[in-house]
Amino acid sequence: IDFQNQKFEFYQNGKRPTQAEFSAEALAFENFYLKLNELKISKEENLSFNLDDFQFKEESGLVLQEFQMKTQLNSKETSLENLRLQLNNSILYANLKLNYNSLDELINRPTNSRFKLDVSSLKVDLKDAYIFSPELKNNEQIQNLAQKNLEGNLNAEGDLDKLTISEFDLNWGKNTQLSLEGSLTQYIDVENLGFDVKNLVAKTNKNDVFQFISEEDLGISFPEIFAITGDFKKNGNDYSTHSQLKSSMGNVELKGFFDANKKIDYDVDVDVISLKLGELLQNDKLGNLNMQLASNGNGNTVYDLTAEFSTKIDSIRFDTYTFSGMSISGDLEKGKGELDFGYRDENLQFDVASDIALDSVSPQIDVKLNLKGIRTKIFNLTSKALRAKLLANF
Repeated sequence: IDFQNQKFEFYQNGKRPTQAEFSAEALAFENFYLKLNELKISKEENLSFNLDDFQFKEESGLVLQEFQMKTQLNSKETSLENLRLQLNNSILYANLKLNYNSLDELINRPTNSRFKLDVSSLKVDLKDAYIFSPELKNNEQIQNLAQKNLEGNLNAEGDLDKLTISEFDLNWGKNTQLSLEGSLTQYIDVENLGFDVKNLVAKTNKNDVFQFISEEDLGISFPEIFAITGDFKKNGNDYSTHSQLKSSMGNVELKGFFDANKKIDYDVDVDVISLKLGELLQNDKLGNLNMQLASNGNGNTVYDLTAEFSTKIDSIRFDTYTFSGMSISGDLEKGKGELDFGYRDENLQFDVASDIALDSVSPQIDVKLNLKGIRTKIFNLTSKALRAKLLANF
């Protein structure tokens, strides 16, 4: 089969082609090329052919610059090899293999089929989508995303119940990248989606984030560069992670799980390392923060929670003073417990003890402050050197 530089038109319901707006009811093709070789059909449900060339220009602006592949289909397997597709400015190079027990099963029960997909090269120019949905041009977020191409590759295999991803890389421009491996379960059912993502690396920079999020709206500053790495898992309502946020403003490490299947059950550890809190919160009086937090608990609801909580702040600067060795600890037993907060150095000594009773109708917190000593001038509270004490209940 060989068509060379042909033209044809198809109109329906009185429609005519419109530039930059594709319609299946109004098609006008020119420079139409189609070359099909080695077409073979047998009684044993075998079909094979080589698509050597398929090109066209459609009056709306759709341009198929390249479409090639080697196709084989039989009663057990369908394969598309060396698929090369270029539509307008978007490109796909891939191999696809589909396995099934019979053609009848493929048609009537496609969810039983297995597939293997190897995308060696992918480039998506989102502006190509405007021809199919012109209203996207008016979407500010889509406009910003379309400033750079999405490029990547993928290796995956599985079925509609479980997808195993051995390689996934996606880039948006030069400075924003996402890579991972792992598996997805029930991925066509969002409510029951499960995942086990390993070795995730997501990198970006301040300028790319600015295309979608405003610092002014959030009231914070973004780091010049930052990356999220680690493992993430979801099974039903079970969530777990061991991950790190690394940035030019400091690092945060998170390890924990949260189970919300029938009741609350969690365990979390957070390590904050040299976080430039002042830059992040746009407050010059705040300095770097080094802190560890650990908590675990369980209960049917938050109001009958049994939990433990501890925080150690290695150092944090406020104004001209650096606090070191600050600690907070607490525990709850079925929604009732204590939270203690204490600090001591040569200029400041205090203890805060809180009694907590969580209740859906009338929660209560009783606070007792014991300020054992403070040098007021050190903290710019007075112009003269004074020492003060205070005992108060709230």
